[in-house]
Amino acid sequence: MFDCDKFVVLAGRAGGEEPSEGFAAGLRSIHDAEDRLLAENAAASKVLGALEALFLMIAVEGRVMEEEEDAARSVLHEMTSAELDPGEIEELLAAFAERLEAEGFAARVETVGRLLREDHGLAESAFRLCAAVVAADGREANEDNEALNALMDELHLDDERADQILGEVRTRLSSAA
Repeated sequence: MFDCDKFVVLAGRAGGEEPSEGFAAGLRSIHDAEDRLLAENAAASKVLGALEALFLMIAVEGRVMEEEEDAARSVLHEMTSAELDPGEIEELLAAFAERLEAEGFAARVETVGRLLREDHGLAESAFRLCAAVVAADGREANEDNEALNALMDELHLDDERADQILGEVRTRLSSAA
């Protein structure tokens, strides 16, 4: 079962205390856009990629069950509530789910990786937050590990750095318990 409170603790520590100005600016652009998925600038495009990566880690089996959708809603709300209202979050969730169903998990991870890997810091932050999502659901399933490995590959993170990030998240999880 996904524990949003645990994720918030992990995400807060894993992603820094406050979102970067670039992240906030991207969220504002998404909020102001007529079509939320047509990012009008690079910051918004990268933020959408990071948010979709989080969604994909929750929907790792390639489909979204009601419990997982509630978890995704909670995560997106925690990450974006200062800039996006609940209706906008629902719109993003629906679009992410549609893309996942139409294109499949591997294609979406590849697309998200392509968007995020241009900015190494953002790629690492997104990976760290995705690791927090996986850790917060309380299960260490093969599918979760495979999903994180696929994201790691698409973000062009090396094994050593990814292992270091995963270790940091696990340490924070054990201290948050």
